[in-house]
Amino acid sequence: MALRRAVEKLVPPAIVERPKMGFPTPHRQWLAGPMFGWVDHLVAEARCGHLLDLEYARRLLREHREGHDHARKIWTIMVFCIWYSQIGADSKPFKARS
Repeated sequence: MALRRAVEKLVPPAIVERPKMGFPTPHRQWLAGPMFGWVDHLVAEARCGHLLDLEYARRLLREHREGHDHARKIWTIMVFCIWYSQIGADSKPFKARS
């Protein structure tokens, strides 16, 4: 609300008064293009193979590059692999404060 009021004299009313919109990213294109090699390497070297079928994940990635839309699944797998490498793989179990 504060941002809308701050720009209401600078921005046309049609923009200021429109409903909130999401911010889409071109991750479908990124995963098939510039990020393909990086994600393929990330999944191939992931230390979470005991939790995920990494060959299946790599197959999804290859199929995505060939035109099948697996972006949502690949993005989820990618984020999990990154998270697991940072938090899960060799980390100590989380203990809540009492």
